[in-house]
Amino acid sequence: VFMDMVLGVEVGAIKCPTLVVGAECDMLLNNGLQQEIARKYGSDFLSFPVGHMVQLEDTNNRIIRQIVNWSKSNVSLAIAA
Repeated sequence: VFMDMVLGVEVGAIKCPTLVVGAECDMLLNNGLQQEIARKYGSDFLSFPVGHMVQLEDTNNRIIRQIVNWSKSNVSLAIAA
């Protein structure tokens, strides 16, 4: 059921840039699955050496800064299109 939920979204239904944020030490969704999701949807992929709770392990805001930078570079392109 979980895989259907994660991979069951119709690829053509997504009309904006997408980003998959991966966690290399995630015990629930391994890095290979995270990369598979990114490939399926043509998403950019950022991976970090943390566990499943990325936002809680980002104590120096390094991860969020990279996500914000990606958003600044990609979201405006989607709005303009």
